[in-house]
Amino acid sequence: MLIVCPSCRHAIRLVDVHPGRFMPKCPRCRSTFRMTIPDEPGKSPVVQALEPSAFAEPVANLPEPPGPPLEAAGPLPVAPPEPPEVPEIAWPEVPGPSASPLRLAPLAPGIPRLLGGYLLLRLLGRGPRGPAALAQPLAVAPPEVLKLTDEGRRADRTFRALWAREAFAASFLDHPNLVSVRGIDSARGRDFAAMEWAPGRSVAELIAERGRLDPWLATVLTLQAARGLRAGHAQGLVHRDVKPENLRIDGHGLLKVDDLGLEMTPSLASAIEEDRRRASPADRPATKAPGKTTARPGAAYDVVHPPDEPPPTAAAGSPAYMAPEQAADPLRADGRADVYALGGTFYAMVTGRPPFPGENAVELIRRHREDRLIPPSEFAPGLPRPIGDAIAAMLGKRLEERYPSMAVVVEALEGILGLRGERAPNAAAERDELAEAVRQASPAFGSTAETRLRNKVAAMAAGILLLFVLVLTALGVGSAAAGIGELGAITAILAAVASARLHGSTWPRRAAEVLAGGRRAWIVVPLVGLAALSVVWSHGLFGSSFLIAIAGGMAAAFHVYLDRPAAAGRREALERVRTALVRLRGRGHDEALLRELVAREAGRGGRGLVDRLFGFEARRRVRDRRIERHRGRHRRLLERCEEGRLEAAGLNLLTARRRARREAKAMVLAAAAWHAEREALRASGATAAADAPSLMDRIEWAAADPEPVLEPHEPARSALARRVEGLAALVLGGLPRFVAGMGLAGLLAAWLDARGIVTLNQVRDQVVEIGHAVTRAVRYANVEALRDISWSIRPGWSRFLECPDWPWIPEPFRGRVPAMNVAAAAAMLLFSLFFERRIVAFAAILGAGLALAGPAWGLEIGPLGGLVAGPSQACLGGLLLMVLGVLWPRRKAAPE
Repeated sequence: MLIVCPSCRHAIRLVDVHPGRFMPKCPRCRSTFRMTIPDEPGKSPVVQALEPSAFAEPVANLPEPPGPPLEAAGPLPVAPPEPPEVPEIAWPEVPGPSASPLRLAPLAPGIPRLLGGYLLLRLLGRGPRGPAALAQPLAVAPPEVLKLTDEGRRADRTFRALWAREAFAASFLDHPNLVSVRGIDSARGRDFAAMEWAPGRSVAELIAERGRLDPWLATVLTLQAARGLRAGHAQGLVHRDVKPENLRIDGHGLLKVDDLGLEMTPSLASAIEEDRRRASPADRPATKAPGKTTARPGAAYDVVHPPDEPPPTAAAGSPAYMAPEQAADPLRADGRADVYALGGTFYAMVTGRPPFPGENAVELIRRHREDRLIPPSEFAPGLPRPIGDAIAAMLGKRLEERYPSMAVVVEALEGILGLRGERAPNAAAERDELAEAVRQASPAFGSTAETRLRNKVAAMAAGILLLFVLVLTALGVGSAAAGIGELGAITAILAAVASARLHGSTWPRRAAEVLAGGRRAWIVVPLVGLAALSVVWSHGLFGSSFLIAIAGGMAAAFHVYLDRPAAAGRREALERVRTALVRLRGRGHDEALLRELVAREAGRGGRGLVDRLFGFEARRRVRDRRIERHRGRHRRLLERCEEGRLEAAGLNLLTARRRARREAKAMVLAAAAWHAEREALRASGATAAADAPSLMDRIEWAAADPEPVLEPHEPARSALARRVEGLAALVLGGLPRFVAGMGLAGLLAAWLDARGIVTLNQVRDQVVEIGHAVTRAVRYANVEALRDISWSIRPGWSRFLECPDWPWIPEPFRGRVPAMNVAAAAAMLLFSLFFERRIVAFAAILGAGLALAGPAWGLEIGPLGGLVAGPSQACLGGLLLMVLGVLWPRRKAAPE
């Protein structure tokens, strides 16, 4: 077993390992440090440097058994004593996307074009769990990648539950070297995870194109991947399938690890669940409330087989890069299996071939377990020895021969690249050069002479235009005022579009930040668009080509003489900083530290520079809002998955549903508490303790015992309060609103059919025609087919002001409530089913009641009687209540 001295970073081998707490001395630097060897088999020792005051601790607190003998581990250098000079690294060119992200392409049979609020654009590939597709959210948001699970996976309830847990935990990770998971959802029989779209190419494509990569470039790529995996391991997430195909690079020196938290397989899920059933209660992970430490931090699935039963069979990972212990029993795979797989990927980068050849999975697994590794220098002459030694240390067949964690891999590779040890001052000087470049570039994104002139001209033009419109309106020349207003509006729109393309405007990201891709976007964006189109259409704008030509000329003049000079300085400054960033990334500098440095040096005036380079501040705000907004969606998906798992375990439906509801709520609260703690630590500049429980630990504890998590959020209530709560849940529940809404909709449909306004035959024929047109448009990816739809339903809208007067309708409502009010009441009740908050249900019931009871009781606002009739007032009032309920701000309760 290996440990690393916290003082000199030298690798040390433990000769005789036994649990306990010790204070040994490093054989190399002779410094004393604290070492804790846990009781659980397979757990790595924890080493900590001693503060000067620690030497005054009484020796009586130390354990009785002597510490294990130590010996220096020469073959596993963590930091070479004399690292070679690192040459300048030429980052490979990565072409941009070959086509617009919004290009539609035919999809495979069985994959819907619309799925859970996403428009699927085209398929990107297929993995072991299902296809991956590029998708556009039906909101103001950039494209995302959907990793779908196959339809048949829903029947595997255990897989669904464990997949949902890990994907939910991965959605909280935020690291520049990880492809972020934006959220998880389920729709139309498929579970899926929405992920960041990272255009570029994979390391596998780079190896296929170049063969062997430059050793220093391969070291930098491996270091970036190790940093991303280290962040995942710290929260209990093991990748299980690190390979060149899952490492993606862009054209600016940045690598991202793909699919972290999404590598759960059905066989592995079944094995985990079976292993949990076999394990005795003492062997299962202890459960404690969030915020408490545990003696068992680390892997989420650390379980022990009874000695008299064989371990269950499971499969996970790619045999070409799989660690021997992962192939033997994936339940034992922890972060060290990812170290091995990353070492195999490192080997493939420097040699152009995997560590071991093989024609099938069985042969590859056997070679990884038994065959001696051919040194990479045999295939890559001139390979620097420290790089070859690091690869060998990552590919140790036995755990004690391998780097003990991904954090040690990061330290080793940083030592090779000169970011630690003797050449660390050089690295600091390189970062100072970047800071100087940022300080010089920031003024170009602030208030320069060119930008001030552009803003002044735009403000003066807007003021003069508004003055003309007001004067002409006051003089009674409405047509001239409307024409000037339209001219100004068109000019402003054209100038804004041109400016956005030139400056790379962030307004789409700002809109996404405000709307956060939620239901608010579904309401606000269409309403604003319809309002703008109605105003433009009402003034005959579409037919005024002369007006458009004048506006285009004015916008072009503004763009050429004012916009371009302001953008030229920004573009040059941006390229200088971007070049410095690519150079430091090529030297192996930590991306997180580089981003913090740029943000700090740019200051408030350089926020535009930071947003153009990274956009990470806006993305972080969007991500936090999405976590808050999608908390209910995630909880519902986790609840459904856990319910299926518990049913498969033998619980009856009602018990499983009740237990799953509490487990899902506890998991969401535990993750939210972890996220709040991390944000507080980030704001204060502190770091989490080394033995703090990981995110996966908290989620697993919450699922195993939800009561300690839920108790602080469920204050004790009296019996009367509980009865009132139950009555409110019954009245405001979804079932009564669904029954009432469908009843009103059925009444309206029957009345429309009986009066011949809209008959069932007309609706059937229209639906068939629309279905044929949509099928042609989707099959041939041609939206022009939708223009062929002929609308046969043309109701006279005045007929909707008539009142149903069937004799069985109660007396106060018979012949007094227009069909329009019935339709509005049904729409409000059914629309409220899409929302979980009780304020929306309450507003929908009040609005529907006002729309129906207002005409029946003669409710009317007198001053508005000459403009809007009483029934219309009641209908509009009900709709206003519904809108207020939807837009009512959420109550934010910080988790304790």
